Parts: sequence; structure tokens; C-alpha cells
Amino acid sequence: MLDLHIDQLGGAYFRFFDPRVMYHLPRVLDAPQLSLLLQGIQQWVFVDWLGAYQAIQAPSVPATTPRLLVSPQQWQALGDIEAFNRLLSKQRRRQQPPSHAQVPLWLNHLQSARLRGLRQPDDIAHWAALCLAHGEPWQTHPQLNDVLQLVIHDGIPLKDALDDLLNLSLDPAEAAVPTLDD
Repeated sequence: MLDLHIDQLGGAYFRFFDPRVMYHLPRVLDAPQLSLLLQGIQQWVFVDWLGAYQAIQAPSVPATTPRLLVSPQQWQALGDIEAFNRLLSKQRRRQQPPSHAQVPLWLNHLQSARLRGLRQPDDIAHWAALCLAHGEPWQTHPQLNDVLQLVIHDGIPLKDALDDLLNLSLDPAEAAVPTLDD
């Protein structure tokens, strides 16, 4: 683990060496930060979720600080890695892991969950999984905002709230996707 300092928030321990985390670091950290993280390492090789070897080259730029400092936005992006990995787990159970080309779409769906006010990794992952399974039409359900308020303010898991209140599920056999006519 690495001692990490988050600007305006304090410190944390960082499990950067986990392949589920390492895959995302080149898009979250800038070159000097990645250089500091990989100091003394020329290349970090790991196996990703598809069983493919991935290699991250250490940037040739020098580190600008003696310790790894991240902004609050970078800290949130690091936190979103957990939601990504939970989404990956959901999609694997559904036999639908992403190709590398699909990762940006997944990240957009995770971000749309955050924009709706969701903060728990399970809720964010469930939102993104529904977007992948059902596309965009389910998001226009007239009661969706009420359900989101229950999730955000009362702490009800999104999966449970959608299953119970809108009869909306990831498994089409469990429930039909509601239409605007419902």
C-alpha cells in the first residue's frame, strides 16, 4: 500500500498494485503522479478482466512532489473504480464483461449515476447495469425521481427500490421493463 494525500481531505492508504485499480490509473493520474507512483519501475504488467496482459509504462517526466497528492476530483475518480468493479462483477454474472472499447461507455453510465445523486458504489453500479441492459428509455419513467429520492435520502438500495416500486430489474425474466404507459 502507498500513503496517499488527498488535497483538502487528508490521507489514505492506496492499493495501487491491485490489477482492478491499476488498469484505471493512467486515466486518473497525470504523468508526474504516475511517475512518482512507479518510481524505479520501467513497466508494470498485469492481467485484466478479459485475461489480457496490460502494460503501463512509467512516464519519463519527473515527479513534482515527494508524495502522491491527488485532487478531490481525482479522489472521486479513484472511488469510482470500486463502482466500475462492482459493475464488472454484475456484468460477468450476466456473461457480459466489457471489451476495452466499451470501457468509456461504462464510465459514462457510472458518471450519469453520480449526476443523478447516487453515491453508494452498489447503487452506481446498478444504475449503470440498467443503462447497459435496457438503454435509456427506462430513465424516463415518471416515478423514477421519487425512487431516487428514497435511495438518496433514506438509504434504500437502488436495486430494491426499483424492484419493489417500479418492478424494474436487470433480469428480464424477473420483471418487464416499464413503459411510459405503465
